[in-house]
Amino acid sequence: VEENKIKKDYQQLKEKLCYVVWEWKDNDGSWVSYDDEMSTDIDQLQVGHSIQYRSDYNKQKYKITRLSDDKAEQINTTSSARREVRKTEKQRGIEYPKWWDKSLIDEEGKQSGNYATPYRIRLNLKTSPGKDVVNNFNKTCGHRQVLMVEGLQNQMLYDKWWNAREIMKKSIGANNLNERDVFHGTGNIDVMGVVATQGFRKEYTTTAVYGEGTYLARDARYSAEANGGYCGQDSNGVYQMFQCKVMMGESHHGRQQYDLKSWPTKQNGLIYDSLVNNPSNPEIFVIHENDRAYPMFIIYFQ
Repeated sequence: VEENKIKKDYQQLKEKLCYVVWEWKDNDGSWVSYDDEMSTDIDQLQVGHSIQYRSDYNKQKYKITRLSDDKAEQINTTSSARREVRKTEKQRGIEYPKWWDKSLIDEEGKQSGNYATPYRIRLNLKTSPGKDVVNNFNKTCGHRQVLMVEGLQNQMLYDKWWNAREIMKKSIGANNLNERDVFHGTGNIDVMGVVATQGFRKEYTTTAVYGEGTYLARDARYSAEANGGYCGQDSNGVYQMFQCKVMMGESHHGRQQYDLKSWPTKQNGLIYDSLVNNPSNPEIFVIHENDRAYPMFIIYFQ
């Protein structure tokens, strides 16, 4: 009886400290996590049963079959390409990107030097996540040339973003985060450095066609070329833009008259999480809360 109680207590503690994540194996050998909702759906499958889903990223359809307690298989229903899928457990708490330089974080979990120091890490364009950023950029800007992609490691900004994400989960539910990879150009190289250190500052946005706030674009082409382009360039003619990780949450159709003090509100009295140019097919997003956007990557292009 005592042994069973110990096992039960251990399992309860483990559930508090860890959670289940399902991952698929990429071509370069790295493992990529499914989102929380998909991981839950796979974990609830019985062995031998399958589930189908459509990726929001590449619009492909997949069939995932549970093979055992900790293994599954993903099949592209169009190309029949197969990938390994595995079950793993992760510790609860802030999860920093796998490509971060962990040597910059001390034993207490704090980034060495200044907590807000923005370290720039040059990424390989032939492997994830570098190649994923390039592919996303090329969807609408394939006529441009990406010269380099840097990952931004700023622990202070990331901690703020992660905490904002956890708050949104409790407020609107994990399935409604509407988390997206979007683009932002500053028009000035020096401002890129300010954002990398301080994060976004909604009060400095000069464009307010869909309401005041921080503007982000679904397509790289918009940041690079719309209205003459929003990206700054250096003395060598190289442009820069951010690819950001942003929680859009619940959106409302934006209007020019919405200033920071008069954003539309939901039925519960809270303001909408984002404003968009077109609710049925949004291309432009405006956010009010700065911490909900993290400038994850810097793209250098011509």
